[in-house]
This record gives sequence, C-alpha cells and structure tokens, in this order.
Amino acid sequence: RIAIIDPTLKLELGVDLGSTIRLGEANFEVAGFIERIPGDSPLWEAIAPRIFIGAKFVEETKLVQLGSRVTYKTLFKLPNESDAHHR
Repeated sequence: RIAIIDPTLKLELGVDLGSTIRLGEANFEVAGFIERIPGDSPLWEAIAPRIFIGAKFVEETKLVQLGSRVTYKTLFKLPNESDAHHR
C-alpha cells in the first residue's frame, strides 16, 4: 500500500519517501508528495493536509464509519494539445 501526502506532513510527521505512516488500522508507504491539486486552494494545506491512497484500501483503514464525511473525486489528465473547453 502506498500513499501520496501533502508536503506539510513531511515536517509535521517527520517522514520522507519510503517512510511508513498509519492511517487508522492500515500502514502505507510514503511514495510521493503532492505538488498541486487542480482546483484546490493552498489554504486547505494548512487546514486539512491531504493524503491520497487507492480507493481499494479505504475500507482497510476502518476510518469511514457512520457519520464520516467522505468525498470522492475523479480527475483526468488530458494531453496538452486537448481543448477541454470545446468537448
């Protein structure tokens, strides 16, 4: 299991690439740091640093329970020459 984490967590948790972090009941290897999230405000880094894991591992964390607030988004990367505004 791997995780891509907000770079603010690198200092806050004292982790680096290859370090292990625990999310709920599951361990994840830090595989990278988020550079930017399309459409996201940098303000969120301070309020709620992000951690991305594969959807198939969410249940293993046991963090999603009755009353949890969960948001799922799907982002697509288009080739640079694509004109997404006209599709």
